[in-house]
Amino acid sequence: MCCIPGISPADHLKVISVTPVSAYITWSKSPDMTDIPHMFQISCQGKKGRVHRSSTPLCSKLLKDLKPQTEYTVRVSTMLRGGGKSQECSITFTTSANQESFLQDLGLLQHQKKKLALSSVLEISHDSIYKQSCECMKDLPLYFLRKLMWYKASSSCASVFDKKTGVTEKVNPLDLTTAIFHCSDPFLQQTLCSKMSQCQLAVPLLLPNCDTQQSTLMLWAMRDIVKKFRPDYLEDPKSSVECRIATTPIPLVSFVRLGKSIISKSLCLNKIFGQSQQCSNTFVHYDMECGDIPRKISDGLVEMSWYLPSGIKNIDVFQQPIAFANLRGDIRMFETQFSFLCQTSAAVFVVTNDSEKDVSILTNKDRTSQLYLVIPEQINKSETDSLSEVAGKMKDVSVIVKSNQNDSAFINILRKHTAYIVQKQQCLSVKKMSEIAHKTGLLVDENCSECDKGKKLAKDIVNGIKDISQFKAEVLPCQGHTWKEISSLEREKCKLKKSGQVDIEQYKSDLNKEVNNLRAKQRDITLSRYITYFIDRISKKGAERSYFLKSLRMSLDTLTHNKMADLKDQYKNALRECPENKKNVQRLEEQISQCSLGVEHFFREVGQLYESASQCPDTCRAKQLQDLPDVCAQLLLEGFPLELLDGHASNIPQKWIEDIFNQLKKLVKPKGVISVVTVLGVQSTGKSTLLNTMFGIQFAVSSGKCTRGAFMQLVKVSDSSKRELKCDFILVLDTEGLKSPELAQQVDSFVHDNELATLVIGLSDVTIINISMENATEMKDILQIAVHAFLRMKQVGKKPRCLFVHQNVADVAAHDSNLQDRQKMIKQLNEMTEAAATMENTKDITCFTDVMDYDPEKDTYYIPGLWQGTPPMASVSAGYSEAVYELKRGLMSVLKGIRTDKHDLFKFMKLMKELWQAVRFENFIFNFRNSLVAEAYSKLCQEWDKWEWKFQKEMYEWSLKAETRISNCGMTDPDFETLPLNKVMLDASQKLNEEEKKLLNSLQHYFDNRTSNLCLIEKYRAEFEMSIKSLRRKTEASMVSSLQAALDFQNAKKRLRMINITQSQAIEAKVLDLLKSCKGKESDVCDEILKKEFDSMWTKTKSEFPYKLHRKYVATDAFHILQINFRTFSGHVQKLLIDANLPECGKSPFKVDEILADKKCEIKPKTSKFSVALLRKLQDISNHVIKAGENLCFTNEIQKKDYKPEHLQQLLHTTDKELQRHDIKFDEVLEASLKIHIFGIATREFQRMHDNFIDQNDPQKSLERAKEKFLLEFMNLYRDQDQCQRKAAEFVKSCLKPAVLDYVTKRIGPEIVELMKLGDDAVSLSTRSLFQYRLLCELLENHKYEEFKEFINCYETYVKDWLFEHVVQKMSQDNTLQQREKALIDGVLKKIIGAVTSLKHNPRKVGNVLEFITHICSRVDLILPDNAVQDFMIMNSTFQERTNEFAEHLEEHIKDMLQSLNIQYEDTEDIKQRLQSLPLKPQDVLFKALFGCGKQCPFCSAPCEAGGVEHKEHFASIHRPQGTSAWHGIDSKVIVTAICSSSVISDRRFYSKETEWKSHPYKDYRKFYPEWNIPGDASIEATAYWKYFMANFNEQIAKDYDLKPAIIPDDWKALTKADALKSLQQAFYQTENP
Repeated sequence: MCCIPGISPADHLKVISVTPVSAYITWSKSPDMTDIPHMFQISCQGKKGRVHRSSTPLCSKLLKDLKPQTEYTVRVSTMLRGGGKSQECSITFTTSANQESFLQDLGLLQHQKKKLALSSVLEISHDSIYKQSCECMKDLPLYFLRKLMWYKASSSCASVFDKKTGVTEKVNPLDLTTAIFHCSDPFLQQTLCSKMSQCQLAVPLLLPNCDTQQSTLMLWAMRDIVKKFRPDYLEDPKSSVECRIATTPIPLVSFVRLGKSIISKSLCLNKIFGQSQQCSNTFVHYDMECGDIPRKISDGLVEMSWYLPSGIKNIDVFQQPIAFANLRGDIRMFETQFSFLCQTSAAVFVVTNDSEKDVSILTNKDRTSQLYLVIPEQINKSETDSLSEVAGKMKDVSVIVKSNQNDSAFINILRKHTAYIVQKQQCLSVKKMSEIAHKTGLLVDENCSECDKGKKLAKDIVNGIKDISQFKAEVLPCQGHTWKEISSLEREKCKLKKSGQVDIEQYKSDLNKEVNNLRAKQRDITLSRYITYFIDRISKKGAERSYFLKSLRMSLDTLTHNKMADLKDQYKNALRECPENKKNVQRLEEQISQCSLGVEHFFREVGQLYESASQCPDTCRAKQLQDLPDVCAQLLLEGFPLELLDGHASNIPQKWIEDIFNQLKKLVKPKGVISVVTVLGVQSTGKSTLLNTMFGIQFAVSSGKCTRGAFMQLVKVSDSSKRELKCDFILVLDTEGLKSPELAQQVDSFVHDNELATLVIGLSDVTIINISMENATEMKDILQIAVHAFLRMKQVGKKPRCLFVHQNVADVAAHDSNLQDRQKMIKQLNEMTEAAATMENTKDITCFTDVMDYDPEKDTYYIPGLWQGTPPMASVSAGYSEAVYELKRGLMSVLKGIRTDKHDLFKFMKLMKELWQAVRFENFIFNFRNSLVAEAYSKLCQEWDKWEWKFQKEMYEWSLKAETRISNCGMTDPDFETLPLNKVMLDASQKLNEEEKKLLNSLQHYFDNRTSNLCLIEKYRAEFEMSIKSLRRKTEASMVSSLQAALDFQNAKKRLRMINITQSQAIEAKVLDLLKSCKGKESDVCDEILKKEFDSMWTKTKSEFPYKLHRKYVATDAFHILQINFRTFSGHVQKLLIDANLPECGKSPFKVDEILADKKCEIKPKTSKFSVALLRKLQDISNHVIKAGENLCFTNEIQKKDYKPEHLQQLLHTTDKELQRHDIKFDEVLEASLKIHIFGIATREFQRMHDNFIDQNDPQKSLERAKEKFLLEFMNLYRDQDQCQRKAAEFVKSCLKPAVLDYVTKRIGPEIVELMKLGDDAVSLSTRSLFQYRLLCELLENHKYEEFKEFINCYETYVKDWLFEHVVQKMSQDNTLQQREKALIDGVLKKIIGAVTSLKHNPRKVGNVLEFITHICSRVDLILPDNAVQDFMIMNSTFQERTNEFAEHLEEHIKDMLQSLNIQYEDTEDIKQRLQSLPLKPQDVLFKALFGCGKQCPFCSAPCEAGGVEHKEHFASIHRPQGTSAWHGIDSKVIVTAICSSSVISDRRFYSKETEWKSHPYKDYRKFYPEWNIPGDASIEATAYWKYFMANFNEQIAKDYDLKPAIIPDDWKALTKADALKSLQQAFYQTENP
């Protein structure tokens, strides 16, 4: 059709709005065409696309089915009905990007199918903590989400500044929000809506999808929004309404746009919401940051927000709640959304500019709402009249014109219309709107099978709840009275306050029976269908489980709130109408406290069912529930909070929690390291809100339903931050508030708060102390509780970090202005710490910094109030979120700086169990020794064992060399001067200083290497430093003694050596004269004549030497020493000594009963031990003292030294020392008899030692032994036989071989010790605790009463014998001892041959043979036998200068000697005898290291296991029933079963000689035994080992001590060998048998 001139074309062609698939265009017609019938023809063509033509009589057109991101050209011409058309006007536009393209730009494309989960948003990373801006578009979504989780989201989160280019990229905040919602899973969407609502940001009601042109009603996403408000229709003006906004009918007012408008509907809505002092940015508008950026995917979005009255008329804009909706885009492009709003709204405000647009959309809708056309004054009157005319033709349509009034007046008009219309129109909930949504073709987010199933089952459970208290009693019975009763019994097992006069162990057994009966009662409960449904549903993985739990939680919260609101109304009425009816008031108070019901109650019930079923693992119930810990572990990983401590019963279901953590460890393996953060504060001071804001988690925060107990939630740490934070997860603990009003009336509320604080602080790496600044008294209370907890942690070696948070401090200069307040608080903390230290019996702590690292400048934070404005229309304060953000950064810095090992899940579980067990005891400090401390202490002890042995070995080897130097003095020079003692000890002191410094450096380095929880054992460092000093002192004293003895012996032999040399030289001269005489004869002299001549010469010469040693009589010295020692004893004792024949004493066994037959022990304490037991103890002590004396005698004897009276003095000192070690004091008769017995043995041994010395060293006898030697030399010289070869053979046989044997004997001891400490037994022989564990396991395995009895009654002897037999056994295996001895022989002979070879090739170093052998000895540290050397030197002048020849012969004979020695050591030798003959006995070295201080528990005789030498406290890992040592009732003669670890936490009393036989409480035992730490533990597992022993050997103990058997509790009898072994493993923190 051709163009005809004169036909006016269309004018003002505009593109009003563009989407990826559509565009809305408008134009105006020429006034000339008003009366001419015409239409408009539209053609639309894209690049390389065909032309689409259409026509319309209107001045607007919606172009559909376009392609995204495509350029289109639109042409419009006027067309007459009779034919002909005008010229075309055209415009070009580009459709916007589609949703997929936009998501790709934001980096969200992969989440279109695999949706973002809440856990990924909450993940801790470096960016989440420190990133303040975005670097690229793909950072925007996560940046916005994190800001929203901190309540910091705003339109500024929609821009990106590129530092490289300096360009800022922006997106419309609505596009960003729409994209994020599309890529989030339903549960993240729900969280987003909740957070946005709290920030007073509009939430999506209808979420558009520009690709599919489908919108979704976000019902599920809005279900978790809870609002509290105070409408004017309430009878009580002080009451309020709390409801879930999605299910509450609230009138809806919608704002939409028709075409373009100069009036911003979003800005109008914000002004309608806000007062002047409370400006709102609920809806994004053009003038906001990034609000002017063209929208790409959010057109068609319908947002919703609510106005909620506060009940304050001067503030409230509306007196009742109103919902407001805002449709983005032109309604002509989103007819479905507009239709939905028209049917659900009370009023729809349509903002438009002129009347020429297609307004038919306003008339075509089946609407039920009042319609308001809002137009600006700027349009001309005719257009206004036209709109008014249109409005007049439609039902319920009004026109509002914005005239000359200002914005405030215009907004007031809108408010009046809104307030008027909502009073008349219908109210629909969002849930009800979903029905209309289905009819209008909208999707609903809940329309999925998983959601339907989850909601249905949750509804089935909730519908079954008619009365909450009744439901809990019938459906959840395990957690009610039964669980509280179990908790009470378990607490009583720790306190033992009600035991009365009942036997402690029997009382504990009865308590265990009651607990088991209650658990059996729980097992007998038939599972209700509700619990069965619950277990079945949570066992299913995937979204259905999450929908179920969320729906159940929301439904139960709503139910609880409604019930509580009703009860509170009744309570108010009861107080107002009839306050004197206290029973009714009390009944209502109880109902209010019991009306709470949540998902945690179902999990608590499941936990109790699991606890009871786990006691009988083979039952159907146990198998039915066995997978539940795995289910809960999965839920924890998904971000679901888990109850750790039941606040109602104040107890932890340990088996349940332990198995959950075991499963959790499997799920995250190998990633299981956690950092623990907790917050402590007074109730309802915002603790949970603080944690929720910091970590984005969802602990319950409603003031009507405060946290009870403690809940935990896992927050994942990103892979990039794991190394920085040294953990894989952060475990956040939320606790109930301290100083709770519900507990205030209870007597033990302070104890409850202390227990809770101690538990969570003990578990935490960082504790946040939350202080509300409004209440100074509460602040002081919480500080006092926290200080006690920190002090206890300090005492057990843990020094946690603490951050103080002062809430509701709005001053911008709070930190500076509160400097004085901080100093005041520090002063208060110091005072509280000092007071707490006094209460906890800790004297060395005087200020707060003694118990923890705290810097008031860095570790104090001030946080303003949560709300900005007046609730409920207040948003979260930007200052609050920013301050919390700073706190989080500070917290992460603290976590980074923690240098100790973090807990893995297994260690955390163990710590939790041990800590909870400890806090239930009254005296915490003396009762808590957790596995981490034990492990760290054990490792330190193992290291100490290595250091100690290295020190001892080094000093022993040095001592050997020093003694060798002393012994070899004078070998070449008869006139030598012995080394002075001060010179020797100066060298020794220097060596000791050197080795002591090495020890101290090793200890310093060990503690400087901050790993393995060393901070927990920091307090033991000083003890080990003292142990090093003590080790040095004892080693120095021992060295002084041994070196002094060596010098004394050498000095004593010097005179004898001079005599022997003089005699030898004189005889040698005579022999040479005789030789010369015989050789001068003409004929050979036969051997007989030569011998006769020699004998004649010998007899004559010998008579010239009168030297002879005098024999001493040891018995005389012994008598005089004892006589002096007995001088204060009675005459009867003196007579015993006079009548005794000491050389004959001690030959028969020493029997105490015979000694006391005519005179009983004068020290007869009022003890519960029977006389048989007492006599046995006295006999055991006597045998031990005798054994010590015999060992001393034997040690002196094997040294082959002469007897001295000092030996008897040393023996007496040793005897007195051994007697003083034991608690029982001997009377003078028994003591004297024992000493006479020991001295009788010593008299014979020392006399024999002395006689042997005289036989070996008497000059006359030595001369007589040398006669044959001189004769042989004389005859060989006469016959001119080679002397050199024979002398070499003689030297090897008589001198070198004994020296080598002595060398091996002195050095094999350390070799054996090294083998024992580094072999298979290295671990069990490294510390006293592990050695105890080894012995007890072996006793249990052998199961022989006699072995147990010896272990209990003669522990020291048992340990010595066990170690000796163990060393013998190890050295017997594979000829280990012989092999080590041969290795030593090979080594020393190589040194000898090397020395010989070296000297042979350097003849200038030595002048003669004597110097030659002296050099060899000094280089190889050999001590040649003195007499043998003197014999070797007889007639030495004939070969002295033939050194090389002597060396050649020596090498040959050394090789022969090697073969001889190997043969000698191959012969089967008595290993026991060999070990006993060693100067350093391996068994003694091991004994000293493992026996320790030798102290035993004052009540049960359990040996001390503390490491080091100078430890301040004695402790034993496991204590015994006192009946194992035959304790019994004085009158009944019945063996007692009391265990001191139970007694110390009971109200029982004891008496002993330390108490002067007066009765004192066991709890005060440290007043009399301050060095002993007996951890209180009343559990059956703690001492099951010894209970098992008592139950199995009860009759034998009674028979052995002539007593009546103990009354064994039934649970003792039920213990098995496996139970006993398990208790050992727990007590010693071991996981396997030794």
